[in-house]
Amino acid sequence: MSISFRVSLSQGGVRVRYRLALCFAFCISLLLVAAPQCLAGLSNTIATPANAPVEVTVESFHSSLPRHGFAPINITLRNRTSEEQTFQVVYEVGSKWAGRSTTKGTATLRVSPNGRSQTVLYIPVSPGSSSYGSVLELQLYGIGIRDGKLLLTPESGSSTQFFIGMGSELASQYWNAIVARQHGVYSGGGGSRLDGTKIQPSWVPADWRAYVAFSSLWFSSKEWHELDSAARAAIEEWVATGGALNLVCDSKEQIKYFKIAGETREQVNIPRGCWDMSFLGSGKVYYLPSSAFFANKARAEGEKKTTDDFVGRFLAQCSTIKASSAQLFAEPTMGLPLRGVLGTYSYSFALMGLFFFLLVILIGPLNFFVFAPSRRRYLILWTTPLISVGASFLLFLFIIFRDGTHGEGGRIVMAHLVPAQKRLIIKQEQASRTGLLLGRKFLFPEDALIYPFTLSNASMKSDSNTYIKTHDGWAGDWFNARDMQGQYIQTSRPAHGGIRVTLPKAGKPGKIISSLDFIIETLYFVSPDGKSIYEATNIAPGIQGSFKQVDPDPMIARSKMLGAWKAFARYGEVTLQGGLGDVGSGLRDGFFYAKLEKAADLAIPTLDVISWHTDIALIAGPVEFVE
Repeated sequence: MSISFRVSLSQGGVRVRYRLALCFAFCISLLLVAAPQCLAGLSNTIATPANAPVEVTVESFHSSLPRHGFAPINITLRNRTSEEQTFQVVYEVGSKWAGRSTTKGTATLRVSPNGRSQTVLYIPVSPGSSSYGSVLELQLYGIGIRDGKLLLTPESGSSTQFFIGMGSELASQYWNAIVARQHGVYSGGGGSRLDGTKIQPSWVPADWRAYVAFSSLWFSSKEWHELDSAARAAIEEWVATGGALNLVCDSKEQIKYFKIAGETREQVNIPRGCWDMSFLGSGKVYYLPSSAFFANKARAEGEKKTTDDFVGRFLAQCSTIKASSAQLFAEPTMGLPLRGVLGTYSYSFALMGLFFFLLVILIGPLNFFVFAPSRRRYLILWTTPLISVGASFLLFLFIIFRDGTHGEGGRIVMAHLVPAQKRLIIKQEQASRTGLLLGRKFLFPEDALIYPFTLSNASMKSDSNTYIKTHDGWAGDWFNARDMQGQYIQTSRPAHGGIRVTLPKAGKPGKIISSLDFIIETLYFVSPDGKSIYEATNIAPGIQGSFKQVDPDPMIARSKMLGAWKAFARYGEVTLQGGLGDVGSGLRDGFFYAKLEKAADLAIPTLDVISWHTDIALIAGPVEFVE
């Protein structure tokens, strides 16, 4: 559901008091109105006179500020003049309290003469930045705009665990009942509240970034088919990154009509209350019975009341999937295993003590009795600044030679190949220590997600950082001079290659060939029946290779392969929890698991002065078996 707020600016000395009163009134109204109806929202044009040269509409896809991910903002501009008009968007996401991180960014919008433009801004929201007291504040500047501000706040100050996206049809039936049930369950437990967005068919973004904030999405079969094909493709791409899509069906026969590309059904670990479950990339699709199914069943069996309890199934399903999606990023302070590759930074206190001791000698006795004696005391006006400047220059050289102007660190990249969607889902986490940086800006893919991690007991700065989004990358406190920092990065890339295998048969040796754009150092794959595991090494693109069986005993083979894979991925924490087809608990039949020779072939680049001493890239995906 979209939501828009308009705020008039005050002038003079009452401006601060007015804003405080406005924020207080808004918070009170949010608690009284938005809490029981947190999916409600509205979309209005910004305050412009009827004869204004421009008409503006600002919509938010989310009804409240999500806990992480992106906040999609749709800005529509209608230019009524005969000249091109330019508008500036300035936004900030973060807490108004001291010691909290904030994200800032700008965007420039242009509208042709007598034209109309529509732009969707995906405003990043880092984990922890949308806590109590936080706000997304967006200001639009341009001709004819008298008041162009939008405010978006979290649903409440409680520790919300579930951020749900639900189709408007399902929400109209169940949302209030779910909120009431949650209130009864969690009222004495510190407020583990439900929050979310009602998804209207009028505007459903066709970009996977719009759905990162959700722990799960819920649609009825009718709503799913009514979605625009581009929106469905974006949701499916989000599922492939590790999301959970719940489709509520009126009958089991409906399941086969969804036809989601790349979906593979495996009848294992289906949650109670689900009809079916399937894998899609790193995520899952669940099929659940609807209220209509239970009502029809009750009538057919002559019962007076239905056994349907959709609310109970909903909460049970949330408990099943929450640990594998949004909860991964609920806590931005993590003790990353990659922290260990940085070692311990040691200061030379003896050398610094000697330096300051000599500086005191120079400025004191030598300055007074040698450089500016009593007869030439006026020289002290020159010698003291010169000594200070010289000492600062020497200290600068000391830092340069000791720390350098570069950085070093470790990163691990995990990718999931989804051939049916022709996508490569990449998840990357990294930790680094930097020297005296001469620049902190880095270019970045526009569709990538990046979160900061505070390395436990490692950061030399406070957690009050500012992250600046530029038109082509990032700047600000992602990398700080002489500091340690960590980031989690995720993106989705086009991919047209894969792994093709011919299994050994009738005395003929097996063959393997890769059409991926990089060299694979070691590759394991599981046969379609799950009874055999094979290993291949040094696989170059387009060159046919051979493979061998890991062990004739399936159990021993799985144990050896899992041990090798976990050794490859020993530094991954969030990426491992996200799972490459549940690799943490087992292996998927018909899948390959590989380690690249060069991680840079797959990694998402950030600051180019950092040398990655620990650099690991892993990839998994379905194998194409041919006769």
